[in-house]
Amino acid sequence: MASGGGSRLTHALLTAGGTPTFCANENEQCRCDGTAVYGRRHAGGKPGSGARATYEQMFAHPTVAKVMAGSLPCTPATFGSDPVRGYYGQCYCRAGKVRTGMARLFKST
Repeated sequence: MASGGGSRLTHALLTAGGTPTFCANENEQCRCDGTAVYGRRHAGGKPGSGARATYEQMFAHPTVAKVMAGSLPCTPATFGSDPVRGYYGQCYCRAGKVRTGMARLFKST
């Protein structure tokens, strides 16, 4: 697990639950009742250009996640680390409850 408020995740850990929806670009407010995932905003280029990376494309690079209810800034500080330092970030939300065992994986440290 990453230090701070987030956890390094694999795509398999976040496939249960509701359909992921785009939540916010980096430095915007993310409204999510479920699991918010922070990762790379664009599939190519540095710091990023072109089309927005899909939820699935984000997992080609490191991500961090946080269980939340409400609105928080989509920033590395919110998640406790920056898994894509030097690249633009974005947040997706997978709404819904997280199973108890999974909630421990996402719990802030």
